[in-house]
Amino acid sequence: MTLEPENNVQQGCPPSQGHPFSQKAIQKNEYAAPGSRQVTRYRQEDREDAVRMLGLCGAEERVSLLPGQEKGPLERKAFIVRSHSGIDGIALLWQKGFHPLGRYLNLYLRPDQQDLRVAEALMEVVQAEAGGRAIQVLFRENELLAVDFYTRFGFAEMRRTYMPHLDLAKVKLTAAEEQGAAIRDDCLHIRSFAELQGNEAALNGLAQRMRASYEKAHEGNPPQPYPLTVWRTFSEADDLWAEGSFAALNAQGDEVLAFASLHKGEAEHEAELGWMGAESGFETLLEIVDRKRMAYSLAHGFIRVSAEIDNTDRYQITLLDKYPFEPAEPLLTYRREAGGTERTETGEERLD
Repeated sequence: MTLEPENNVQQGCPPSQGHPFSQKAIQKNEYAAPGSRQVTRYRQEDREDAVRMLGLCGAEERVSLLPGQEKGPLERKAFIVRSHSGIDGIALLWQKGFHPLGRYLNLYLRPDQQDLRVAEALMEVVQAEAGGRAIQVLFRENELLAVDFYTRFGFAEMRRTYMPHLDLAKVKLTAAEEQGAAIRDDCLHIRSFAELQGNEAALNGLAQRMRASYEKAHEGNPPQPYPLTVWRTFSEADDLWAEGSFAALNAQGDEVLAFASLHKGEAEHEAELGWMGAESGFETLLEIVDRKRMAYSLAHGFIRVSAEIDNTDRYQITLLDKYPFEPAEPLLTYRREAGGTERTETGEERLD
């Protein structure tokens, strides 16, 4: 099983087949007491076996999380369980610079063994090594046994992330929607991000609006308090369609009241719906900027759009009802809060 942290799902890394919650493991009744498998800290001499193990689990992209890499997260720890046949399980615990307060966990078991005692032993060490910090894991909704496993270790659901696709042939816009007709007298300017270049007040206002929207959607795991200059880079990202991303400005043209961004998709002829947000009291303007980016997608030959939608994002979540997206199974983020509960030998829980 891959347990992907937030904002990595957009990289297209699906959970692997080597998760510890298969029916095979349950039939073997391997919910044994922790401590029956010895866990050791990853060392450089373990690299070859660890890379092979991650490959067996379909998680080659997670090699970068092994300690000792030149590039990667700020903090990386790895723990392994070995047997005579090699590595039976590996846990990757790491810190993300953009969300520094918690730690992220990726846990894998060898596909041909699926010993849940290994998973339990790894989890005991991971919780101790987290140092009282929160821990997050991510898995698919249909992995019901993962829900049971992590719940027993004090985790609870924090967020659901949907990654649906939309066939643009099913989207019909009126002429007024395509033009972005204003519905409020106090908003006289609808501009693409490209048209904002040179307007420092508007660009700073856009960065502030992006920061406020993102922080609101991630209150459970707040981002680093970066300066506004960092948030401005998101409105100038390489994968952004600046001509297809739109902002609603006030009458003076120096304050962003609402915005909706559009990004390059992973496939040809595909775009991705990005962040959106609005000043309190101006939420109705989201309809204009959202329809404008959709009109841009239709006019520029895109066949479909994708989106990454968290149910904690009050703006993005409305898109699921607004457009006929294809059904998409959600990814569940489970979080063990700092100072949360810890599993005891008897299966009961106690406070840290």
